[in-house]
Amino acid sequence: MKRCAGRVVLGLPGGSGTILKFASENDRKDSMNAETTQQQKQHARGMIERLAPEKLSAVVGLLEVLLDPFDLALATAEIDNEPVTDEERRDIETSREWFKHNEGTPFEQVVAELGLTMEEVSNFKQPS
Repeated sequence: MKRCAGRVVLGLPGGSGTILKFASENDRKDSMNAETTQQQKQHARGMIERLAPEKLSAVVGLLEVLLDPFDLALATAEIDNEPVTDEERRDIETSREWFKHNEGTPFEQVVAELGLTMEEVSNFKQPS
């Protein structure tokens, strides 16, 4: 891979190349960062696959610490595999239709209407 005046040439086997043109240097950097991120994720997956079972739990624990609370909740949530009922389908369609003609309510506004502050929401701890 080499740069040439706002372009990146990706070398392919056999000497041919693909030219990617970026609108700006930032676009090029964003593309390279995304590519590097994907490569790092693939590398991490490969290393995880080779871990001994007793070491896997340590890696899972580290990943859980690194994830923010929402990401952790999402990653550990049970999959909802219950079929959607006809009533739920109607409710979903009604909601989608409403949003075609109306704006949603900002979260901050909902919090204020409930008499809370964003700080209270951010610092909320689930009772033990």
